[in-house]
Amino acid sequence: ACASGARMLWNPLLHKEYGLKTAFEYLQLDFAGLPAARLSSDLKLPGGCGWYGCAHGGPSYHSCAVVWDHRLGGDIIVPQPDLGSACRIWLLILGATGDKLYSCTVAFPTSGSHHDERWVEEMAGLNADLVKVAGGDGRQLNNVLIGGDFNFQPPELNNGCCTDSVARRSAWSEFRG
Repeated sequence: ACASGARMLWNPLLHKEYGLKTAFEYLQLDFAGLPAARLSSDLKLPGGCGWYGCAHGGPSYHSCAVVWDHRLGGDIIVPQPDLGSACRIWLLILGATGDKLYSCTVAFPTSGSHHDERWVEEMAGLNADLVKVAGGDGRQLNNVLIGGDFNFQPPELNNGCCTDSVARRSAWSEFRG
């Protein structure tokens, strides 16, 4: 999208040298999560681009989208509209043997205390989503892939240091259990 999110600019996705389409081909990707994509929630990809896609959140940095190869269609990769939020988008990926993989792309609010309340809400929402995916009791959670931008640097990945707010550190610790 343009900087304001008012109109869609397809070049970053479809450009032959540096677009996402080139990455799909070169890396043989099946799908990709796009945090902070700022794409319309009624996303319509250009005909012939070779992808399906869905988006949450609209023209905002508090949004995300996912695109996947057209060969996987709607039978193998299925969006999960009952899970997520504008900042979390879920897919169910069905394996040939009946196995299921849930994939969640996140775009949590940026740093700054004015975003902390929403960040904590998104973390609680992610936890609630995981309980639903696990069948309600939260005990049996298999085959889940979560990626994107959490806008958080946990101390476990930063030599014990954490410059994020107390609210975010507390929510992260609660999430981890």
